[in-house]
Amino acid sequence: MVSIDERIKQELEQQDGVLDELFPETAMAELLNSIRKSRVAVIFVIVFGALLFCTVIWCIVELVAAENVLDAVKWGVWVLLAFSFSAFVELWVWVQIDRIATRGEMRQMETNIMKALEKSQHLPGG
Repeated sequence: MVSIDERIKQELEQQDGVLDELFPETAMAELLNSIRKSRVAVIFVIVFGALLFCTVIWCIVELVAAENVLDAVKWGVWVLLAFSFSAFVELWVWVQIDRIATRGEMRQMETNIMKALEKSQHLPGG
């Protein structure tokens, strides 16, 4: 008869393989190194976001300065589009930051579970 500890350990090892397939191993140093390697991409996203923000400001100025209703509607649509794209870029950046943080938290939780299992196996009667 297999003890409950052995069954838990087997189940966790089985799930660990699935998690490794879904989320490949990345240490914090590797994440920082990948950011350094993709510095051009990071700079591109920052510049793109800044350009979109400048576009929003420019469209707002044009909207306020519009002389007729048709121009005001046209610039109002451009304000909405530029603001939406700017918000999407910022949201994408935050999603990437959250993804990296979640991956680290999952690894930490996995480590804590394994430590707890090892500690429980060393207890008398466990």
